[in-house]
Amino acid sequence: MIPYARLWATMKRRGAATYTLRNEGEDENFTGSTMLRLQHNPPVSTNT
Repeated sequence: MIPYARLWATMKRRGAATYTLRNEGEDENFTGSTMLRLQHNPPVSTNT
């Protein structure tokens, strides 16, 4: 399992919010359900 604590610490340090990941991406954005999974650490699937 991958812990996302470093992601949240980096976002806090840079003044970014989950809104940034959900709405301000150039090509792709995170969905709301993906954000909830990242915040609560259940399994997250990605397509590459």
